[in-house]
Amino acid sequence: MLALSGKYDELFTYVMFMMVLSYVLTVAGLFVLRRTKPDQPRPYRCTGYPWAPAIYVVLGSLWAVNAAVEKKKETLLGTAIVLLGVPFYFYWKRQRKAGAAARSSSAQ
Repeated sequence: MLALSGKYDELFTYVMFMMVLSYVLTVAGLFVLRRTKPDQPRPYRCTGYPWAPAIYVVLGSLWAVNAAVEKKKETLLGTAIVLLGVPFYFYWKRQRKAGAAARSSSAQ
């Protein structure tokens, strides 16, 4: 349905806007975790930390803001498509929790 709903550049903007936004939030999470949990073991090194991730967050944010200003319809539709999945996420999360509780009570 999504593939039939628009032109390629519109579909590309839907996807890229949300991908870049999620990547920026993921990289920003690196800073949050390093600040809130400084004693956690670091199984990998972040090359160029803190400068490379900070530059990525700034440039990715600028790109996302530009896309939101220049292509309002496409970015809003991309956001709406992702938000349509939120109820399913909570449903599956609740189902998994209920299944784990049932397995633990039957094991006792």
